[in-house]
Amino acid sequence: MFVLAGIFSQSETEGSNITLACRNEGKVVWEKGADGGRSTILTAEDGEITQRLRPDPENRYSVLTDLSLVIRSVSLSDSGIYYCNSAPAVNLTVNPAPPAEASPSFFTKGFFMAIAVLVGVLLIMLALFVQRCCFKRKAARATKTDNVYEIVNDEAATTQPASSPPKEYEAIYVLAGDPDVIKLGLKNQSAASPLKPQAQSTENNPSEPLYSSIQLPRPL
Repeated sequence: MFVLAGIFSQSETEGSNITLACRNEGKVVWEKGADGGRSTILTAEDGEITQRLRPDPENRYSVLTDLSLVIRSVSLSDSGIYYCNSAPAVNLTVNPAPPAEASPSFFTKGFFMAIAVLVGVLLIMLALFVQRCCFKRKAARATKTDNVYEIVNDEAATTQPASSPPKEYEAIYVLAGDPDVIKLGLKNQSAASPLKPQAQSTENNPSEPLYSSIQLPRPL
């Protein structure tokens, strides 16, 4: 607030509440200069408004106990010279309010939400991919271990001592003195190998064994 030739110069911002003061003796008439003339706003006495002379549906004008004029939510049209008891008191200048910071639009919020969802999906897919790779690696290790066991078992099977070759002849025991058996034995022995001593009849030599053995070829 500045004083210029007995008038206070006051600058305020649009939308704010302001107070215009003046010297008085307990009674005041507030007026505002307009179109080269003046229009009365109100009259007040002993700290109370006694008469409103300008339409004020929003009750923007009031007075304090010292009869200072209060204007709520000033607008650009409130700029001008205010008179207190017919004397110029305040030269009021109302400046436009600075532009409010633009809040994020719906599309901007939606864009950031879409980005957040996309990042979340990518993270989930990455986690599933890593888990799948770990599972495949474990499965490969398990398969490799099974193959090693199979190879070891195969090698163990191949290193086992070979079974003894089959016998070419198999000894059988027959009743000594049986003519048919003796003929069969003689025939086979003469064709394949030297004969063992022929079995003797037990009738002439009771001390000889009751059974004798002959060699028969093993079937192939």
